Amino acid sequence: MIVIKPVGLVAFDPGLSSASGTGWARFHQKLLYAAGVLIPVKGSLEDKLRDLARQAHTATNSTDTVVVEHMRIYPGPRQKGDQNDLIDLAVLEGMILGATNPAGIVLVSARTWKGNVPKDVMGKRILATLSELERETIEGKGKRMHNALDAIGIGLWALGRLR
Repeated sequence: MIVIKPVGLVAFDPGLSSASGTGWARFHQKLLYAAGVLIPVKGSLEDKLRDLARQAHTATNSTDTVVVEHMRIYPGPRQKGDQNDLIDLAVLEGMILGATNPAGIVLVSARTWKGNVPKDVMGKRILATLSELERETIEGKGKRMHNALDAIGIGLWALGRLR
């Protein structure tokens, strides 16, 4: 586990779908400051990538450490969905890092930060880790809420707070 002690940290869970978007979470001195979902414009893949990179830029500043879920292709039966989608998400990952120009970069695979824990269980763990005040900062509902929670979980993991 990596434990980061930055003043500012922003975590991203990349997603290109307008239904779910890219989750983001901003931490200041180890506390969740704000979280939500960046929703891409409708249009071509290029338009979505540019728009999400622009939005990611506005969510960070040059003194932040940026933590991004790094895409992995798992062998055999652990594969889910179309593996080609991961290529687009990897491009988004790079565009987020390029647009944010962070002071520090951490790439983490889903397996590293959350293991094999089911989404609903991990979501409950993430919420249980947060104070009531921190929970009030989360924007989003439904599937979008899940992506915000994943970004929060990624940030909590990087800060050594995830239980």
